[in-house]
Amino acid sequence: MVRHERPHRDGIDFRANLRPRHRRDGALGALAISILLLFPATFAVAERVWVTNERSASVTVIDPKKAAVVATIDVGGRARGIQPSPDGRTLYVAVSAREGVGQNAIVCIDAESGRVARRLPSGSDPEQLAVSPDGRTLWISNEDSSRASAIDVASGRVVATLPVGEEPEGVAASPDGRWVAVTSESTSTISILDARRRRPVRRLFADARPRSVQFSRDSRILYATAEIGGSLSAWDTRSWKALWRLTLPGPVKAVGLAVSADGGRVFVTTSHANGIDVVDTRTRAVAAQIPVGRRPWGIVLSGDGRTLYTANGVSGDVSIVDVAAGRVVATVRTGDGPWGVAVAR
Repeated sequence: MVRHERPHRDGIDFRANLRPRHRRDGALGALAISILLLFPATFAVAERVWVTNERSASVTVIDPKKAAVVATIDVGGRARGIQPSPDGRTLYVAVSAREGVGQNAIVCIDAESGRVARRLPSGSDPEQLAVSPDGRTLWISNEDSSRASAIDVASGRVVATLPVGEEPEGVAASPDGRWVAVTSESTSTISILDARRRRPVRRLFADARPRSVQFSRDSRILYATAEIGGSLSAWDTRSWKALWRLTLPGPVKAVGLAVSADGGRVFVTTSHANGIDVVDTRTRAVAAQIPVGRRPWGIVLSGDGRTLYTANGVSGDVSIVDVAAGRVVATVRTGDGPWGVAVAR
């Protein structure tokens, strides 16, 4: 079910109508059409922010330019992890049953219409997920079974179920398509899976209670946060040797992370400290701290890298952060218990 927060001229279609207006001057009309054909991205609708609400079983859709909610989508269960397809046309949401309500599934939301298009099997209690670079496979952490599931998107089938550490949570797929990393909170380990052969190949020892994990854009470095350790760690993916570990000034609980396109900065949500620590990966030190809402968990960078969005679980909102200015420029209310956040056009 899609609930719109205010009327839209185009119904539930989030995308702008790009058809040029007719004008008496035929040459000008032809020129407008030519510009659209040559530079379609220039006229694309700005990205939307998609936020999972763990306790209200929904996804909130935000227009960040207006700092306003444009829709609320019922997903029928405990909504946590959320990731877009590579083409931005689909949002995948990890939904699990909670107190007998809902069922375990990956809910597929069509980004254009805002409607639930499909429900895929997920394995038991899905928490977080990653999408392969080619968009063909979903990798899911199954929290209560110490397993990771691989889902073939086209067929909608579970094609692999692999053992990982206890209480798996964070999942990341390397941009080169070779690896999948899965954090395990209880065993303080990170399982490295061969994405092509669909088998575990290595287990890394992490700081206490690792949570989120992400590869650098060139796939050469793996980053992970540790909640209890209050730290950010990095590994070389060619040798799988630990490169460094930074204990964040605290006390903090390091949870979500986002990596800049050039790999120069890593942004870490600090949960109970209610902020973002900006880590300079060259100096391996915290370069700045940005206060946000209460208990930030999920975090994501905008496509152009200029804006950060955090899902604040206790204050029930999303903070919109200007990266260059290092401050919150807007706060948008969401549903109950915002957990994950993603961006897609």
